Amino acid sequence: DAPWRKSAMARIGNIRMQDHAAILTDGNGNPLSGRRVTVDLHRHDFGFGTCVTRGMLTKEGPDADRYRDIVNRTCSRVVFENDLKPDSFPTDEKGFDQLAKSFDWLKAHDITVRGHYLIQEAVDGWTRSRLGDPVKLRKTYMDSIRERIDWVGGRVIEWDAVNHPVAWGGAEMLGTKGSPLDTLSMDVFREARRLTALPLLINEDQIFRPGPQQDKTFELLEKLKRDGVRVDGLGNQAHFNSSFLPSPEEQLRIPRRFTAVVPKQVITEWDIVTNGDEQLAADYLRDSLIACFSHPAYDGFLLWGFWEKSHWIPEAALWRGDWSPKPIGNVWEEWTTQRFHTRLTLTTDATGRINWRGFKGTYRVETGDQTSPPFRPGTPERPARVKAAAK
Repeated sequence: DAPWRKSAMARIGNIRMQDHAAILTDGNGNPLSGRRVTVDLHRHDFGFGTCVTRGMLTKEGPDADRYRDIVNRTCSRVVFENDLKPDSFPTDEKGFDQLAKSFDWLKAHDITVRGHYLIQEAVDGWTRSRLGDPVKLRKTYMDSIRERIDWVGGRVIEWDAVNHPVAWGGAEMLGTKGSPLDTLSMDVFREARRLTALPLLINEDQIFRPGPQQDKTFELLEKLKRDGVRVDGLGNQAHFNSSFLPSPEEQLRIPRRFTAVVPKQVITEWDIVTNGDEQLAADYLRDSLIACFSHPAYDGFLLWGFWEKSHWIPEAALWRGDWSPKPIGNVWEEWTTQRFHTRLTLTTDATGRINWRGFKGTYRVETGDQTSPPFRPGTPERPARVKAAAK
């Protein structure tokens, strides 16, 4: 009964749902009049999802089957955990084959993909091993982003162009290395802008925590906007632990601040460590989902993994190694597949028309034992025409 929750749920109804209409026909184009049908949300427009790996998406066996099943049932968007980064992008035929098959599987299931990342300003291991020859490193990085942007093409909907531009205290940063590395991150950003029309985002952690990462990220975005550099959004990594858990009200206040400097925001790497308090983790995910889904600046909420045996922090997983769900896993299932879901049984009128209010996204229509292909509903003024008798 918290006031913030009531307001958030009301906003969700206003900004994430709309009135839909469709005219249903049989295979010959004749209207299906007076027919009892079920409309079911196929994929949200909003990006609910998780990070994935090409290895798990292409692996055979019961574990991989369970992994893919959870992705298919609960996700409308994913991001590769490491596979598009400079140090993990394939260098052999097997790797490219796995990555291509992963993209193909996601496309076949109508799941969109974020690109993560083109460059990281906080020096990672791949970069550190090359710092001895800065000129060569710069060329290697520029060649790498050209290769990755070209190979991936339109298989992603956006890129995290610069990861950790501010980072944590004590982090080794490219900007401190002097020429020619001190401008490398923004040179990569500008080159990416030249190479692709896809949205380019800046991705940083601890945006919800008061302190340098929040403030310096805001200052960076403010400066780039002032300098005429278009940044299409902010990726908020949202890694939490029980040392600091901002309230839902705070999770709503911070994005309001950042809307002044970026047009959209995405929760890109959500996870939580609560020192064994599994119910706290579940409750916190529930409230984070509600708060972020209710804020119009957000267009996605992605976990940074879900299975204990494929997670950078096993304690933060939603499913244990034996696939038994933790309370947090039950919350993820409940809200992504039930509470934030539309499934209605309706009767067509004489013209085959149905009207309903539901979450924004693509739908399927079930008529008896047959189901239509996914379709995007029309508006009450311009209903979509759907062949509802397809197998």
